[in-house]
Amino acid sequence: MIYEVNFYNRKTKDQYYKEIEEQIKKQHPYETPEIIAVSIGMGSDEYLNWLDNSLKD
Repeated sequence: MIYEVNFYNRKTKDQYYKEIEEQIKKQHPYETPEIIAVSIGMGSDEYLNWLDNSLKD
């Protein structure tokens, strides 16, 4: 059996999750696409500072 897999990895702030989810649902061919969010519990200070400075408010 062969499955088509589309994987999108987006880094964003929690406040933008619903907007991104809606955009994926509009564009994805599946009736119920797998859309999940993974929160960052810990990370290097350098990376977390870079991430925070890189994401729009």
